[in-house]
Amino acid sequence: MKVAQSVQDCFEFAIWRSLRDARSLNALLTVLIKFISQQQEVHLPDTVGGKISRLIEYLQALRCLLILDNFETIFSSNQEID
Repeated sequence: MKVAQSVQDCFEFAIWRSLRDARSLNALLTVLIKFISQQQEVHLPDTVGGKISRLIEYLQALRCLLILDNFETIFSSNQEID
């Protein structure tokens, strides 16, 4: 966490999320896209794959530090990724 705090000024956005109690990959992607778009993104893709693509577009356009703690927990429900 200290490393993230020391480098966060080098990024337009610094996002740290604990995924210990994450509901789903779909919900996580929605939260991340809305945060990075500063709530401007209102018409999100319906599929997880579409949301991943949209998030990648934002990450390519902006300097973002994205830290996902306990990332493996979002796959524990065996959900499908379209």
